[in-house]
Amino acid sequence: MSNKFITTPDQATALARLDETQLGPAMRALRSDMQRLFVMILVQTGCSTAEAARAAGFSASSQNVLAAKGWQLAHDEKVQAALREEGLKALRASGVAGITILSEIARNPNEAARDRISAVKELMSRGGFGAATEHTLNVVHRSESEIDAELMAVAKELGMSDEATAKLLGRPVVRKREAVDITDAVIVEEIQPAMAPVAPADEKEEHEEPNIEDLF
Repeated sequence: MSNKFITTPDQATALARLDETQLGPAMRALRSDMQRLFVMILVQTGCSTAEAARAAGFSASSQNVLAAKGWQLAHDEKVQAALREEGLKALRASGVAGITILSEIARNPNEAARDRISAVKELMSRGGFGAATEHTLNVVHRSESEIDAELMAVAKELGMSDEATAKLLGRPVVRKREAVDITDAVIVEEIQPAMAPVAPADEKEEHEEPNIEDLF
């Protein structure tokens, strides 16, 4: 890494910790070592952007100039990507330190019992020994016709029109005639007794028995 921007001891110290082989793609994508210093100083110290700009070697002709430069750098997309990259690294490192502190609290008999118990719970939870939880999920599969029937029943209770129900179902409503008991569906009619067939007049005369008085 070039040293042409190093002008103060604090910059040299910060830059010495910037091993190019350990830099992520976002840090390598920055335009200069000064921008990398700005990112590293901001992440490591949490100072203001103006102070980080000054420590990184940017012009310090006035505080306003530094404030403007710090604001400009902090809002640069590439610098923001580098800040996220280095910030995540710092969080991971702090996480390891946090585990050490929790271990010290858990092992220290002079700590309050509640604090030691809380530390133990945190360590166990992060170490894979957290309390087991069980969740039961019941899944009921229903056919489309069953769902439609429930929606129709709700729509009927609410007094919805067919048009409104059709919008609810997403398709037209076709009502079928309600089925009734068979005894209510049969129409009872009076059945007349069967009549003997009536023969034609000429056939009737041929078959009439002769009158006895006509024979004498």
